[in-house]
Amino acid sequence: MLDYKNRVKDSIPDIQHSYIKKITVLDGAGALSSESIDFSAALNTLIGIRGSGKSSLIEVLRYGLGLAAGAGDEGYKNNLINKALGSAGKFILTLVNCHGQEYEIHYIKDQTPDIYLNGIKQSGYRDWE
Repeated sequence: MLDYKNRVKDSIPDIQHSYIKKITVLDGAGALSSESIDFSAALNTLIGIRGSGKSSLIEVLRYGLGLAAGAGDEGYKNNLINKALGSAGKFILTLVNCHGQEYEIHYIKDQTPDIYLNGIKQSGYRDWE
């Protein structure tokens, strides 16, 4: 911690990787209802007491990105998603790809997502099922 010269940079490096920029939960009766969380392209840390929603947020991100739950704990993880979003929660993931293009995934729980690039709905980007 004392080696400031090698620990802190004078400028922010160019981001050359894809990252999650923001999640916005619009509707629903869940714990994350009407929440908007901005993320850093570099490093993000979730800090909170037990039961504050850290794992629920991670599971909603996983769900929104179409990633499978680990074998054996699907029920637990689906319960976290239900807790966070409620029965029909709607959320938007704002993402930036490695070319710097910003796009959004609009998701209503248990439905196929819509993907927007520059505000224009895209088709054929990814088979989410």
